Amino acid sequence: MSVDADRLRHLNEIKLRALVRRHLDAPIELVSVAAGSSAVLRAGDELWLHPAGEPERALGRALVLLARYSPAVLHLVLDDESPLDARRAAVFNRPVKVWRVDGAVLVPVVAGVVTSPADPPVGEATRLLVEMLEAAAVDVVVEHGLIIGEVRGLEVARVRVDADGRTNLDIGVGRFDQEAAALIHGDKPTAVALADAASLVRSLRAPDAAPHPVNRLARERWLRSQVLADPALVGLGELGAISPPVARRNVKDPAPAAAIGIGPGGEIVLVICTVGIDLDWVPIAADLVLRERPERIVTVLPSRDLLSVQHELASLLPVPVHFVTLEGDWPV
Repeated sequence: MSVDADRLRHLNEIKLRALVRRHLDAPIELVSVAAGSSAVLRAGDELWLHPAGEPERALGRALVLLARYSPAVLHLVLDDESPLDARRAAVFNRPVKVWRVDGAVLVPVVAGVVTSPADPPVGEATRLLVEMLEAAAVDVVVEHGLIIGEVRGLEVARVRVDADGRTNLDIGVGRFDQEAAALIHGDKPTAVALADAASLVRSLRAPDAAPHPVNRLARERWLRSQVLADPALVGLGELGAISPPVARRNVKDPAPAAAIGIGPGGEIVLVICTVGIDLDWVPIAADLVLRERPERIVTVLPSRDLLSVQHELASLLPVPVHFVTLEGDWPV
């Protein structure tokens, strides 16, 4: 641990000790537990965690402690309100409580309500643009009210409805590239621009392609596109992409990709595709368990990423999890 990280952990621990002592209001010993730059204290048979940095990933780190130490209760202490984390924490088969720091006291965070993704736009103009995407051999994905065109999991187009009600197809890799492309190539026919973008991305997202930023983006969705094209890879007959619990901010940041299918016995199966040691797939799966009510989960990941910690965290979910290893079609 660097000097800065050690100092940060020390400061976080001082803060956490004061908060926990005030909250418990009892003469109980607080024992420090090593956890990087985050502060972790054991109080009897319970653990208290105050994470350092990346609050959106705090619950995933908390679950590692939950699986490793099996406390009677794991308390996650956050600086800001997080109804999302409180909702997800309630799903696990071991107690996790989420608290918010309010001055010198701890306040329990109320779990957020599960909501369904928004519906996509409808109408003749939308239908024609979807047909254009399909004609260009682009996968049509509906996500949080957006209609997105993907090539091997990477967004190359999206349907946009203007404030005046006009429906357009924006071309490019992600929203920011689409805005730039509209300025540079605005005079090119939409179908031609779409075909050009899809062809370029398809050539770069191929096993024999040279290393390129385009074939390093959105690999979780690339893996999902492989499974969607052949659901038998995960033992299913039918499978469809679904929206994540929270809309993606961009195409750059890694994010597990989900799908829902029907098993051989008619059971609902949630499929989660993840790449790398990204433990956020577990909290995301917990949220999707609430929304989709699956009877089991299949987690798809490259073989090198199937470490023991994945099994440990999967055991915290309330439905059975089966792992399927699948190598991505990206360049090695």
